[in-house]
Amino acid sequence: MKGQKGAALPLAIMALAFGTLVITPFLSHASSAIIGSGVYAQGLSERYAADAGIEYAIWGLMSQTLVVPEGATTPLPAMSLNNKAVSVSVQNQGSDTYLITATALSGDGHSTAIESLVQAGGGGDYYPGDINVGYYQTYSGDALADGNIFLNSNSRITGGAYATGDITMVWDSDIYGDAAAGGDIFLNSLAVIGGSASAGGAITLDWLARISGDAVAGGALTLYTQTQIWGSAVSGGNVYLGSNARINGDLYITASGHNLVMDSQAWVGNVYISGDVNNVWLGYQTRINGGLYITGAITGTLQMGYQASIAGGIHQHYSGSFPPTPDGPSLPAGGDNIVILSWN
Repeated sequence: MKGQKGAALPLAIMALAFGTLVITPFLSHASSAIIGSGVYAQGLSERYAADAGIEYAIWGLMSQTLVVPEGATTPLPAMSLNNKAVSVSVQNQGSDTYLITATALSGDGHSTAIESLVQAGGGGDYYPGDINVGYYQTYSGDALADGNIFLNSNSRITGGAYATGDITMVWDSDIYGDAAAGGDIFLNSLAVIGGSASAGGAITLDWLARISGDAVAGGALTLYTQTQIWGSAVSGGNVYLGSNARINGDLYITASGHNLVMDSQAWVGNVYISGDVNNVWLGYQTRINGGLYITGAITGTLQMGYQASIAGGIHQHYSGSFPPTPDGPSLPAGGDNIVILSWN
């Protein structure tokens, strides 16, 4: 036993030396990682605060509580977000374009700045609510509603009609220009849109109603008896053409799995369908004056009435290109519409 005294000492010294060599760099790396993660978290928190400052400026432009003259730069009141001091300025660069700069400052002096270029108010001021044009009344110029637009019988809008909600036209009412709605557009008997129309939802035309340009519907497109669209039409849903209804241009169905139903003596130009179509039903003397082009297939029933015709034939699994779809009018910037051009 005496001969083994002190034998463990060299091993202990070697272990201590090895530990010093390994643990010291590890602790240094861990310390750097902790500091780095803290800096990253700080930068992320600053970015969130600056983003919120830009959102606040956009809200001011949308609500029209913030007005910046063309060529001017307006600072917003200082604010505190995420325990950061946030400063925001808005520069009107003309053409309804605004440069928003937001800087979030931490207590240690570190900061993060973000810029966003937005377009707002290009179409004029939206009325904050519904616009109701009374019986035999005339609304001069463009009507812009941050809500719905309703035209009573024999009423007129001499410009365009733009609503973030629905547009409803009662018997024999007129919109002389274009019409665009975030929701649905409905034309009652003898109602006329003098330009083109677009809707985020459905477009419906009742007896003898007319759209003089193109019609673009995000949802269903319905034309009842003797209605007309003088241009081309786009639908994101089911399409129904009643007796003697006409689309003088082409028809595009841009979503798969819907129906195309054409009643007696209805007609259309070419029909282009993206994806599959459930049923294609053509009534008495119905005419597709061009071809029926389907990138998918008819998954349900093809029904051809007496003397119904498809002049250009049926092309399932079509792999060629479609002509460009009409865009239709869009809602002008303003109201609750903001176009973000950049954000970085």
